[in-house]
Amino acid sequence: MRVLGLSGFNRSQAFKRSLLPGAPQKWTRICQGMDAAAALVEDGRVVAAVAEERLNRQKHTNLLPERAARYCLEQAGVDLSRVDFVAHGFDYAGYAGYFSPIPSAKRWYDNVFSPEVVMSDLEAVFGSAFRRERFRPVRHHLAHAASAFRLSGFPRALVVVADAMGEIHGVSVFDAGPRGIEPLVEMPYPSSIGILYSFITMHLGFEFNADEYKTMGLAPYGNPSRYEEIFASFFEFGEGSWRMNFLEPETTDFGRETYETTRRKMAELFFPAREEGDPIGQEHCDLAAALQAATDRAMTRLVPYWMKKLSHENLCLAGGVALNCTTNGRILGLKEVRHCFIQPAAGDDGSALGAALQVSHEHGDVPQKMGMPYWGPSSSSDEIEAAFAGAPAGTRRTRHKDLAAAAEAAAEGLAAGRVTAVYQGRMEFGPRALGNRSILADPRDPAMRDRVNAAVKLREAFRPFAPAVLEERLEEVFEASGSLPYMLVAVPVRPAWKDRLPAVTHVDRSARVQTVTAAQNAFLHAVLSAFDRRTGVPVLLNTSFNVKGQPIVHTPREALETFLSTGIDSLFFGNLELSKGGTRASV
Repeated sequence: MRVLGLSGFNRSQAFKRSLLPGAPQKWTRICQGMDAAAALVEDGRVVAAVAEERLNRQKHTNLLPERAARYCLEQAGVDLSRVDFVAHGFDYAGYAGYFSPIPSAKRWYDNVFSPEVVMSDLEAVFGSAFRRERFRPVRHHLAHAASAFRLSGFPRALVVVADAMGEIHGVSVFDAGPRGIEPLVEMPYPSSIGILYSFITMHLGFEFNADEYKTMGLAPYGNPSRYEEIFASFFEFGEGSWRMNFLEPETTDFGRETYETTRRKMAELFFPAREEGDPIGQEHCDLAAALQAATDRAMTRLVPYWMKKLSHENLCLAGGVALNCTTNGRILGLKEVRHCFIQPAAGDDGSALGAALQVSHEHGDVPQKMGMPYWGPSSSSDEIEAAFAGAPAGTRRTRHKDLAAAAEAAAEGLAAGRVTAVYQGRMEFGPRALGNRSILADPRDPAMRDRVNAAVKLREAFRPFAPAVLEERLEEVFEASGSLPYMLVAVPVRPAWKDRLPAVTHVDRSARVQTVTAAQNAFLHAVLSAFDRRTGVPVLLNTSFNVKGQPIVHTPREALETFLSTGIDSLFFGNLELSKGGTRASV
């Protein structure tokens, strides 16, 4: 059984712009279907998966994932006519009546959400190779749930999906097991913790539906008590669910499209909205902190209730809120949670994967347990050689004899303070760079965080960086245990290590850790081991190989251009090293 999964709504943002001509992007991003992606599942095995943004270079794109789909098909060596089903991570067909009473909502359904529209777009791109009878829409939160549970390896689990909005819901809780993935609670979108997080993110001057991680990074600088009572007033908790009264009723089409009354309410409750480029003050930090505390409180009330009620010990998390590393750390600390699997592509790109997995499972395929999500494109040796040879004069080129020698050289440079980029193998699926499209640096240098933010990533100074650590040394350095390979959980740095790791220890002594084994990523593990032998520190700063506002690099040429235009000192294409300045003989 071969299933191609897709996410995104090709016409979503364009339709929003047609309703709000000349509107700023912060308003046009308030829509469903961003983060388009494609994933191909064959006999339960994930063959390929990639976000469309990595290929079309439009960050968070909602456009039909044509390039991503073609890559997945190419990886499997087939064309679309040889795919059994095309699954889509939304299914609005059952909600047509919900949209009908409001003319503006009906226009959204007729122009964007209807399965007919999605199928028409697929026909326009793939022609007769796409057959409508093979199209299978999957409800959005079910797709998210399947992306986690089907790859978790658990026989049974509680699955919690929380995001901004899937069809008409913001939070769903499922009981997953041999009988399927069965809904227990579906909270409507006005109670969405994801929408709350996104609106506060926009109020803080960041991008709605894109920059929530910035708000998470800002929160530890604030005092949540300043706005705690206001956030508490938004929630009415029941048994295993909540209702939220954050969103205000809108009476005009413009108000419905921009949440005008809700935005006005936020200014009254807190302070006027910050504009991009304005200074960040203490009130902004405090608001982020109060929002994070409210998110933690809501999720850590929801999870233990259902874990106890169903006598579960396994938990799966997906949806955009599952990318909140701070909340994930709180959840993993709950005594009711013995085992937890968090889908590394927890956002809407992952719904393409989940839709494919769900349809595959419904037709009898048994999925394999998740490994590392290196499912994206790789590059040929010719492409890498061309980029290596194309480096300008003054760039030092070194051909190391093998990957072991390259790892030693990388570690030597890192220990000397060189910022080092790595481009190897297949690209990661999901938002985190896990060693194949990464920028590495020395975590011991207290100036390194500011240096990488300013000269390499070209982004805000408050943004934290994640540590990659040898898995066998995790418990020595961090207050955590087990395997945390996906950079999705914030854990405390042990007091004895706090001052030794200033570049990756956040202001609240937390760190978004990634554990590394040789089986998961041989080169990154070798670099970490070599760095440990030189310094006694089994940790490196690891961040994604991109700059602010751009997707992670896709081609060797993009890697070279980013290397040359930023403060990166060295770039490794496997055993090929480019360094700035001078010449050096091959070793």
